[in-house]
Amino acid sequence: KEEEGMDEEAITLLKSTEGIFKRDMFPRGKPRIFIFIDDLDRTDPDKILDVLEAMQLLASTPLFVIVAAIDSRYVCLSLEHKERYNKILRSNQSPTGMDFLEKIFQASYRLPTILKIKWKNLYRAKLLSKMRKSAAGLLR
Repeated sequence: KEEEGMDEEAITLLKSTEGIFKRDMFPRGKPRIFIFIDDLDRTDPDKILDVLEAMQLLASTPLFVIVAAIDSRYVCLSLEHKERYNKILRSNQSPTGMDFLEKIFQASYRLPTILKIKWKNLYRAKLLSKMRKSAAGLLR
């Protein structure tokens, strides 16, 4: 401990200034490091487990917050076929790769699939908006 070998006055001074230094260094509260992981589903299946284990290790500390955008179906298949887990995880009975992922991620959000017609409509709307802005700029 840092208090060992210190006299009473030094300990009192240290304790009284501790909050001040924390407020000055981190005025918004506890420090956090955010890690964003994308394209894990496009990673070599042999590396996926290594990344998940590293994420789990980092997320177990209050300093790290991890946000991952993954295709859980691909990641689950990779886990279920990994030699280390294929005798434990099964795709057709518990526990599955999804059960494994649910232990790692505290919250997950599934985005709905965008249909082709929706993409076309979105693209058309963006294109028309840009064309109108360009035309308005020419008329000035």
